[in-house]
Amino acid sequence: MLKPDDRAPGLLLGEDVQIGDDVAFGAHVVVHPGTVIGDGCVIEDHVVLGKPPRLSPRSAAHGDVDRLRLGSGVTVCAGSIVLAGASIGDGALLGDQSFVRERSNIGAESIVGRGSVVDNDVSLGERVRVQTSVYLTAFSLVEDDVFVGPCAVTTNDDTIGRRPPDEPLRGATLRRACRIGGGAVLTPGVEIGEEAFVAAAALVTHDVPARVVVMGAPARVVEAHPPCDGAQEVTNSTERADHDEPPAYPAGAVKHPCGARGADGPEEQKGPADASGKRQEAQPPGPRLADHRAAGRASRMPRRRMRDVGRST
Repeated sequence: MLKPDDRAPGLLLGEDVQIGDDVAFGAHVVVHPGTVIGDGCVIEDHVVLGKPPRLSPRSAAHGDVDRLRLGSGVTVCAGSIVLAGASIGDGALLGDQSFVRERSNIGAESIVGRGSVVDNDVSLGERVRVQTSVYLTAFSLVEDDVFVGPCAVTTNDDTIGRRPPDEPLRGATLRRACRIGGGAVLTPGVEIGEEAFVAAAALVTHDVPARVVVMGAPARVVEAHPPCDGAQEVTNSTERADHDEPPAYPAGAVKHPCGARGADGPEEQKGPADASGKRQEAQPPGPRLADHRAAGRASRMPRRRMRDVGRST
């Protein structure tokens, strides 16, 4: 049963709710029974915490549901809904209108962007950055320091609702520090390797090895890059190594998508095979789009306005 509380306008609290010190509530917040809120949390307007899941009889998400637990310093922004059984780590932030389902874990200092959905039984590591309107499907695993771009989608059912009852759903696995571009689609069960880079709008249908760049539909490897051995690991956006001058990289070094470079250059690329089976030399790349635009601007004469033109009397 929910009862009004005078700590904020329209605040409703259920039975056995545990609230830590220095918790700030917005207007019209609903906290369902059994919810645990840690010290220093900020709960903004129209948030619903600890809502029991309501499932269809045929849902694959049935299971035990514990109480919702929010660690210290968690921020839950306006209009968000966090179901019972979820666990939110210290310092995490859930953006406006985000939705976190039962038995999902959000690691410390992770961010879930506006309107994003973390489905049931999903595990997010620490310092994960999930951008706006992302869908993380049920039974997905996201390790530490992963970046997921806006509108990225993961899926977990190859049959699209026609799988046998005993066949488990297979979510995506995103290994440490990999990056998923905006609008990318990951098909059921794929694994993205450590520090791999999935380009925007890619359709990933197979596992992606560690430290490669993939793009296209279906996604294909277009570049490999070495690990950042010996480089200073930056775990906070405000921590950066100071250099008096930029480091010198060997000629032909491979550019690492995170900014570092490897010592070995890329393997020489060959063009398609001819009739004799010999590989032709790859042709140099054509002019870039920016070059075309620059040429177009140079060819246009400046337009003069009437007030800049002298009139004869």
